[in-house]
Amino acid sequence: MQVETGQYVGDGGLNRQIDVSFQPDWVWVNNTTGDRAPIVRHKDYQANLSNYPGSNTGMIEDAVKSFNANGFITGQSIYSNGIGGDTYHWLAIRDNGDGDLKFGTYVGDGNVLQAISGVGFAPDFVHIQKDHVSLYEQSIWRSSTLGDEPSQGGIYKVMTLGWRGEYYIESLDADGFTVGDERMVNQDGVTYFYMACLHGDNFQSGEYVGDGEDDRIIEQAGTLAYVAVKKRTAIWPSNVSLLFRHDQSGVTDEAYECKDSPTFPNTLQEFTGGGIEIGTHDRVNTVDANYDWWAWGEEMADSGAVHRRRLLMLAG
Repeated sequence: MQVETGQYVGDGGLNRQIDVSFQPDWVWVNNTTGDRAPIVRHKDYQANLSNYPGSNTGMIEDAVKSFNANGFITGQSIYSNGIGGDTYHWLAIRDNGDGDLKFGTYVGDGNVLQAISGVGFAPDFVHIQKDHVSLYEQSIWRSSTLGDEPSQGGIYKVMTLGWRGEYYIESLDADGFTVGDERMVNQDGVTYFYMACLHGDNFQSGEYVGDGEDDRIIEQAGTLAYVAVKKRTAIWPSNVSLLFRHDQSGVTDEAYECKDSPTFPNTLQEFTGGGIEIGTHDRVNTVDANYDWWAWGEEMADSGAVHRRRLLMLAG
């Protein structure tokens, strides 16, 4: 896969070209000035449509409108380019044929289980978005660090960008993944868009146990471009949304949330040469609480990196 990040200042213009060094398959944009929810576009979305990955809303028009050989086109939405002077951060990802990334679609059948195959590898991370215009349809994700054991009152099969729950992504398989019968992943006749990632130089995921210590380093080799952290929480309505930080975020100690809200200080504080520095906020580092994370970047698969990541849970 190829990964690139950047930022731009909104000018309110229509059909603005944002240059990337390749034609992306997936783009994440967030308005950092206006405390807005991020928006995402997948390569197979209909023209002019994006979605809010962590908000209970439908697709959005006039945000990230399309991809081309030079990058992506934005509209005049406040979430992508609507307010002159606002700063926008972006993450662009492309499947370059290295066998560590797959974008695709499937149609729900409403059955208790539906196996989605043809990915070409056993994924370490899957992200699913429903093609919808209705409310209460967040993106769904599952990483290979999630287990099936009961935890905090429920079996957690998957985490959404907000809560965790059963019947979503039931398993990660040798050539894909299996979804349950929940409407956000398998409503009969509805199209779903997915991204599947394999651990390597450009992507890693992991878990850790909070210790409450400030300036703690969650170790990860390489140059980090984007990191997301999600506290393992009970089934809705606890709704502790995912936090994320971008390499354009500067030196502040804040992270962004996947909905319209102010930033959270003392959370994802900065990217260091050895990983991500976290603070003491409940969303990232409560004593004995469990957290899952994923990250994109470069040269992340050095020898021992995966083993260090696995040992974090034991080190606490």
